Amino acid sequence: MSYLEKYHFWLENEYFDEPAKAELRALSGNKEEIKDRFYKDLEFGTGGLRGKIAMGTNRMNIYTVSRTTEGLANYLLEESPKDPHSLTPQNYLDRGVVIAYDCRHKSREFAETVALVLNANNIKTFLFEDIRPTPELSFTVRYLHAIVGIVITASHNPPEYNGYKIYGSDGGQIIPEIADKIIYHINQIKDYSLIKKIELFTATKKGLFNIIGSEIDQVYLQKVKELTIRDGDDLDKSIKIVYTPLHGAGNIPIRMILKERGFTNVFVVEEQTHPDPNFSTVESPNPENPAAFELAIQLGQKVNAEILIATDPDSDRIGLAVKNNPHHGEEHPFLSLRGSETTEAISSNIKSVEQSSHPSGIDSRFRGNDIEDSGNDTNLSLRAPVGSEAIPSVIARNDNDEAISTHNNQYTVLNGNQVGVLLLHYILSSKKELSQLPTNGFIVKTIVTSDMSRVIADSFGVETYETLTGFKFICHQVKVIEEKEKKSFLFGYEESIGYLAGDFVRDKDAVIASMLICEMAAYYHKKGLNLLQVLEDLYKKYGYYEEDQHSIYLEGQEGEKKIAEIMEVFRKDLPQIKNMEIVRINDILIGKSYHPKSLTLKTTSLDLPLSNVLKIVFSDGSWYCLRPSGTEPKIKLYLSFQAKTKKEALQKLHHVKEAIFKKMNSIIKPV
Repeated sequence: MSYLEKYHFWLENEYFDEPAKAELRALSGNKEEIKDRFYKDLEFGTGGLRGKIAMGTNRMNIYTVSRTTEGLANYLLEESPKDPHSLTPQNYLDRGVVIAYDCRHKSREFAETVALVLNANNIKTFLFEDIRPTPELSFTVRYLHAIVGIVITASHNPPEYNGYKIYGSDGGQIIPEIADKIIYHINQIKDYSLIKKIELFTATKKGLFNIIGSEIDQVYLQKVKELTIRDGDDLDKSIKIVYTPLHGAGNIPIRMILKERGFTNVFVVEEQTHPDPNFSTVESPNPENPAAFELAIQLGQKVNAEILIATDPDSDRIGLAVKNNPHHGEEHPFLSLRGSETTEAISSNIKSVEQSSHPSGIDSRFRGNDIEDSGNDTNLSLRAPVGSEAIPSVIARNDNDEAISTHNNQYTVLNGNQVGVLLLHYILSSKKELSQLPTNGFIVKTIVTSDMSRVIADSFGVETYETLTGFKFICHQVKVIEEKEKKSFLFGYEESIGYLAGDFVRDKDAVIASMLICEMAAYYHKKGLNLLQVLEDLYKKYGYYEEDQHSIYLEGQEGEKKIAEIMEVFRKDLPQIKNMEIVRINDILIGKSYHPKSLTLKTTSLDLPLSNVLKIVFSDGSWYCLRPSGTEPKIKLYLSFQAKTKKEALQKLHHVKEAIFKKMNSIIKPV
């Protein structure tokens, strides 16, 4: 059917209720909106659904959620006879599906819809009584030996979005091979009226619909607490900490775990403690975005807090800000404004955005600029992230690279790579000192995460594994290594502020990370150090690493073609950069790593799933990586450069980035 035929079908078919039809009737005459809502089905990606909440086949609503769940149910019914651990198919289905949700619009309604569709297929469900962190869902799947977990969340997306993520029986997000099987079953459902239904009362009476209360919370938090490395006299538990859950699910569990650990000065941003689907106090509930820390910074100044932590709505990711040390001097590695350095115009077709109001660590070069299609001319322009206007009381640098202090108590927001190496070094060094470091330990990171972690791990005799971007790949790798090689997982992280320790959760976990971050800060505070000083010491010991990322937005069918062309051109003709020798080209689309001079010279196979990713490695170990997004009309550029000094690393990064943008611009808007 055409999009208009689908639209009229929804208007006329008795399966769709009157409120749905009323919403659709209000669109009459708005062909563009009707087309956008019905020109395709909302795509089920490798992790699940994500989209705007509204009526239509290309939106999140009870009908698209029901269709997806019916497809999942059919997949589970097909798999049930194959399970070697179940005596009968029904034994398998009775292990059930755990369902969690966050504070977003329609989350509870969607969660109940999911449960009842599964119940109608005779599959038992366990629904949390209220909002819970996504990592607790992962834990509960493992703890209850469930067959699947589902969480209704759109993570840190804007308020008008919601989503649907599926987890396997190991508690990890499903990998592409499983997603493909589920997608097949979803696509077989052409008629919404064939989706099975059951009333809540009936499902409850049959024992199919079950509610999970606080009993799981206590078990989960106890497991988190058992990850304690240092305690007692090693820590200054009077350290002042500010926490904001950004209106999300982290509020109760994170405050509880910090209280149980004995931290006595935890100050919470009260305006952001209550669940709010509109995230009214922030432009974006994303702790990777410096603007999300605005209220935390204000409270931090008031109470003179040492660190500020913020978690996203489903509490799987965590951001960290650290009070700047006034005695550490101008050479501190985080007091240089990256805005003026990184938003420099690369060519006449690339326009810069002034970001001189931002400190290093909270501006474009730590957080990544967005580059978007500038209308009909298809020019590239650097675009500041949402909510990146000036925040009071942070450090800024002017064009002369001089620090400008706007308040006595300033804070620097660290990026995911920096928090990751701080946590990694703390975990490994502490375990070694306490004779707890296993001889067969390993860590896992993504291919776009800083290589500084590998250098640190090597220094402790710990092996590093790499995966594609996404925590589902990190946790799948952990599962494979633990099962096949019997090694001990120590830590996993990615540059987009996701971290994991322990063996009882199979996703990034902001509850675990919050406890370890506060423990780490308290340990160093007892020694008279703050985390910025510790990070500077790590740079001096292991080398300076400068990371950057940009998103190039190219929308529509023409933009899709340009993204494909960029990848094709870079595969055939890389920009040549003076004094930067390329030694490896890792083309993950073909699964090969080869020398730039010849496909047959020193070619090796990459132990990664095939994906449209291209990574260019230089002789000094620096690299850049290109990766089209699978969910948005953009291509992402990641850069990582290392040197003995910060200045040298920055110079390399700018030099290479200029050449890349020049090449991209010639493709997007040829002369």
